[in-house]
Amino acid sequence: MKKKLLFIDADISLQNQSVPILMRMGYTVSVAGSGIAALAILEAIKFDVGLIDLGLAGLDGSDLLSTLEHREPGMDLILMVDESRNVTRNQPLRLSGHPLLTKPLTRISQRVSQNSKWFGCKQLQTLAAPSF
Repeated sequence: MKKKLLFIDADISLQNQSVPILMRMGYTVSVAGSGIAALAILEAIKFDVGLIDLGLAGLDGSDLLSTLEHREPGMDLILMVDESRNVTRNQPLRLSGHPLLTKPLTRISQRVSQNSKWFGCKQLQTLAAPSF
């Protein structure tokens, strides 16, 4: 059975680039353009993995993360942040214990494979997706 992944980011271009790659990696992917939309989707569907943009407007990524940690304890959560934000790679890991991917997500499968325990899928360790 395919794992279900919720991709939470308002950037439509990034959604369009990332979703096909994640699908080729074996996931059933749903997309939410905001934290509020993500919570609405989660009312109806249970997901194995959540990719969360920390820079969401409204209900931001850190607030959504906190909510999901309590509401969806079995869901693996991975954070995304723009390179332009002044956040060190280790700071969010120390604060939350969740992996961090920097955007743009070039070579997403390579970055994801470094955190494959969070995705729970062995094939991520060998898949190499094209850069976008």
